[in-house]
Amino acid sequence: MNVLYITGSCLHCNTSANMSHNSFVQGLIENDCNVDIIMSDPGLQTIDSSMPNWKEANYYIYNSVSKMDRMRLLVRFIIDRRKRRTSKTKQLNIRKEDSEVLQNSNIRQFLKYVFYNLLTRDTPHYLSRKWLKNASKFKSKKKYDLVISNSYPASSHALADTLLKRDKVIAEKWIQIWEDPWYYDLYNKQKKEMILDEEKRLLSQADEIYYVSPLTLSYQKKHFANSSDKMKCVPLPYLNTSNTEEILDNSNVVFGYFGDYYSHVRNLKPFYEASMDLNAFVNIFGDTNEHFHSTENIRISGRVDIGIINKVQENTDVLIHLCNLKGGQIPGKIYHYSGTKKPIIFILDGEEEEKNLIKNYFEKFNRYHFCDNTKESIKEIMGKFITHEISKSSFIVNDFSPKSVVKGILGGC
Repeated sequence: MNVLYITGSCLHCNTSANMSHNSFVQGLIENDCNVDIIMSDPGLQTIDSSMPNWKEANYYIYNSVSKMDRMRLLVRFIIDRRKRRTSKTKQLNIRKEDSEVLQNSNIRQFLKYVFYNLLTRDTPHYLSRKWLKNASKFKSKKKYDLVISNSYPASSHALADTLLKRDKVIAEKWIQIWEDPWYYDLYNKQKKEMILDEEKRLLSQADEIYYVSPLTLSYQKKHFANSSDKMKCVPLPYLNTSNTEEILDNSNVVFGYFGDYYSHVRNLKPFYEASMDLNAFVNIFGDTNEHFHSTENIRISGRVDIGIINKVQENTDVLIHLCNLKGGQIPGKIYHYSGTKKPIIFILDGEEEEKNLIKNYFEKFNRYHFCDNTKESIKEIMGKFITHEISKSSFIVNDFSPKSVVKGILGGC
């Protein structure tokens, strides 16, 4: 089967989205598909050598850096320089972390206003305009059995639509994979009508549409009723870039949370407080607006390269998955964690109905240790690991393997 896979990101850069994108590519290859990939160049990001580079696939890479991107890089450089300079100031009796937040908050707010209100009025794909213009030059004489466009970003679908309508690509079928919704995404604060209109238009063009959360699927069917009959649910396939299957023989049980935890999306505070009360050994890695502090046993870090994360995760006994506060979107980490043999504490959050639906969806795999997002509930289950009442060994969920997930998608082709 000939497949054209389209994504507006660079698969060689380390992001959680790209881990998922690469796992879909892996699944296509493992199902004996001939894969061509259209993607962006790294742009202003850094290539991570730990990310896959599929020798079996053909890459078509297009420039994505616009003048606006260069302006953002310049402003970011100015902010970082101010941060380094002011962090040396000692006359203010303020912790370094709080000082950095204070000095950058006004600049960040101004930056958001400029880029999201003044420079982005004309198109919902403002961050991908350069890439869309360049990648729309792609043309192939090959007849594809399937085109898969995978977001984030949503411009992946816009490019597929353009290439198909202009007959630059001939295909039997077009599948859209939305790992998150667009207009109703938890991270989308703009809520612009043109985004809603564009999402509706793109969905109407697809032959099949996949979401990775049963709750997201349910909500999207209500929001976009005209396309609801094409919508389905599929789990994210996991991507293992390291040996995370080893069961450690540590005397102290080490817990690990790896992912962003901005307070308007996820509430990590109960887990942090439970860890403090238990004096537990904990790794917390991810970007945030919270002000948690490292202790002798708790290591706090921002986002780091996947190679570093792999080393830390390999030395972690129990993985922590935290649900979102609302909306039904499922953080992709749970699928990647499920590709390891490490036990997983599944912290439920959100409205009761959402919590029950998510728990019912994952409970059937008999793989996870569920608790509510309260300090006492988390302490109780962490304590059972510390006292070895619960074993540190578990198993890989084969239903989430790349080959299995993609086989399900290809079943109707």
